[in-house]
Amino acid sequence: MARTNRRRVRAARRRDNARPSVGEYRDFGGTTQVDGRLQANQILLQGALLKGHGTLAGPVQMIGAEVAPDVGAGLTIEGDVAGNATFYIGWTGAGVYSRLHVTGNLNLSSDTVIFVLSRGGYLPQAGDRGQWLNVDGMAQGLDTLSWRIATQGAGAQCAGCELRDWAVPDDLRVSFNGGVLSLQPVPEPGTWALWLLGLAALASARQGGYKSHWKRFRRSPR
Repeated sequence: MARTNRRRVRAARRRDNARPSVGEYRDFGGTTQVDGRLQANQILLQGALLKGHGTLAGPVQMIGAEVAPDVGAGLTIEGDVAGNATFYIGWTGAGVYSRLHVTGNLNLSSDTVIFVLSRGGYLPQAGDRGQWLNVDGMAQGLDTLSWRIATQGAGAQCAGCELRDWAVPDDLRVSFNGGVLSLQPVPEPGTWALWLLGLAALASARQGGYKSHWKRFRRSPR
């Protein structure tokens, strides 16, 4: 079944103007490469790898799937997406990464987003901000996603190959809110000390002003 599905998707890739449509598309443990357009009344990806830079038109159900959009153009899903998947987001430069665009609603259960760096290639820097996901409708389950930054031997993204966690430098702080990963510099110890001294001075000034105000306006004892 998965083999037949792959032939259909390759046909869409060879003919960019073609708009193949099937009643139901299923891939169990295979690879779905979409570089053109695949349209179906229902799309099921169970244990399958979805990759490419084309468009899937139709509601998509993912069960233990892997999604690896191409860097740059990325993948577009015209419809609702539900289920769980591991997302491999290639990261090859400042602002250059894989993208996934969902035009409908997104409902995910707990899973992982892996930002993949090529070994010996680009290294994330302070100020980097990667918005890998755009959802036009309602997005649910993004708060259940975990994340990793990993390196691989070659290529933009990898599914099924060995990945090693990238050691985040001590001077960088990573934040992840589901659809966006960002890196910010960690303040120097001297900066923290000045900040704390400023807070202490502000608190002292407010306390002194309060005491002065109270002495001025309190009633004299009779």
